[in-house]
Amino acid sequence: MSKLFPGTGKKGGKETGNSGYKWHLEYRFLSGDFIGVITCKGTENDAKQSDTHLEEGKIESGILYIRDLGYYNIGDFEKIDQAGASF
Repeated sequence: MSKLFPGTGKKGGKETGNSGYKWHLEYRFLSGDFIGVITCKGTENDAKQSDTHLEEGKIESGILYIRDLGYYNIGDFEKIDQAGASF
């Protein structure tokens, strides 16, 4: 797993962590359904996955989007607002 999902931390230029990964989840609170799951390296910035979650035409009007600060991107807020959704 450490080759696909390298750990964090280096000592003397050598990786010291065994493995690390992140799950990015999209979840509907009212229905209890997971509608999207992405697994990526633990060393990737959360904002890198932001566009994947808010693809063109995927933002639904009237929906409240609650996101972790790691996904902060002013362009995403504009997309959400233009689609008639909230954040």
